Amino acid sequence: MSRKSLAKTGAEYWEFVWKQFKNDHPGAFSDDALLDWALENGYADLPRPNPRTILKRELKKALRAARIHDPQGRRVREMLPVRIDAVDAAGNRMFEVIWDHIHEMTLDHALTSFDQRDTNINKQKRSAGRDLQSCLENNPNVAGHESQFLFDFMTEELEAQVVEEIQESERPANPR
Repeated sequence: MSRKSLAKTGAEYWEFVWKQFKNDHPGAFSDDALLDWALENGYADLPRPNPRTILKRELKKALRAARIHDPQGRRVREMLPVRIDAVDAAGNRMFEVIWDHIHEMTLDHALTSFDQRDTNINKQKRSAGRDLQSCLENNPNVAGHESQFLFDFMTEELEAQVVEEIQESERPANPR
């Protein structure tokens, strides 16, 4: 089966592939095991590397990893990104990432960069909260261990709900 034969996005296609893999390999798995299986069974071909793409990936990794010590001695990111969304002449949505030095960037760059980071963190927290709640409500392997799942990422209302459920589960069934 060729990847090109299915009219799906990359994410949809890989979801299809890992579900096929899970049919024959129940339980947890590594991404290496899944990729090896997909290559061996014709679900994927190794892409031809584009040198520019490889270099850009290495560059972005270096920019994200760059750290300096500020005058107060804190270890901080040296370069901060801002994602700029745009639409090209053909109507395709695209974006560009603009990097600037933490101690030299404009106010606009700083506000946008930290706002984008805050938005991403909040999205990750909400997603993790939904995932945790689903796990607690639907996974019999964690039943009775809810108190071990109190994390900082939980929203206040989710945290209050889990605490209430724990308190209810700890109350005696017949109090007299």
